[in-house]
Amino acid sequence: MRKFGVAVLAAAIVGSVWADGVEYKLDKPADWVPNGKVKWVGEKKNIMEVTGSAMLVSAKKFNIDPKKLIELEADVKMISGKPATTYFGFRVIGKDGKYINASSVNAVPGGETVLVKAVKPGDKSITVKANNKWKKSSIAYVVINAKKDLSDLPNTSFIGHNITDVKNEGANMVVTFKRAFNLAAPAGTAVRMHHDGGYMYAGGIKYIGADSGMVEFKGKVRGMVKSGMTGSGWAPGTVKAELIMLVNWGVAGSVTQIKDVEMEIK
Repeated sequence: MRKFGVAVLAAAIVGSVWADGVEYKLDKPADWVPNGKVKWVGEKKNIMEVTGSAMLVSAKKFNIDPKKLIELEADVKMISGKPATTYFGFRVIGKDGKYINASSVNAVPGGETVLVKAVKPGDKSITVKANNKWKKSSIAYVVINAKKDLSDLPNTSFIGHNITDVKNEGANMVVTFKRAFNLAAPAGTAVRMHHDGGYMYAGGIKYIGADSGMVEFKGKVRGMVKSGMTGSGWAPGTVKAELIMLVNWGVAGSVTQIKDVEMEIK
């Protein structure tokens, strides 16, 4: 990806058009949602200095065409404090304008089964045909109206979250959740186990310390995956995305500088 030789115009990010695509450079306050943990430093005030754990979000939501290649770059340097992880990528959005969470697309392979008994709001357990993919897990979600071809994704019809117990009863199993359900579903309804997760870290995940020097983040995205929140392909149902950076994640007091954040669409 070429580094810009000209300024990007206007408060909203305006892409510079090159022979091989459109390139965006996010190097001024108007390019990002305001964040109190960020100050702009450097001779040209084009470097973000982030103190403590912070999530940075681009002001622009980009239209996504899965057929096109998107390349990301950013330079990150920790100035002081304890080592911490920085994540770079996207938060993705569906056609309804809502964010697509990992829990709605992270289908457990082979995790489909059916309800043996009807469930109603207020219940905390379900009886389903036995499936050894189902395990006790705090990050487990169960969706209804699941389809084996995964065409239901993203699926936000969650009947339960956080499996606290799985007990086999012959050909069936009883699955208990931490909280009561809000949805009702009749016997015979197809259900599937999902797992929660993070965002789409297409630009990379790196553990950085004050002695790491300048660390380059790079990544490429093309195509749409059938399921999951991966770094190299768009999650099912994605139509828009915004750039995100999770900086000094989970660590208070560390100071990190970020510059040359760029995205090119080819």
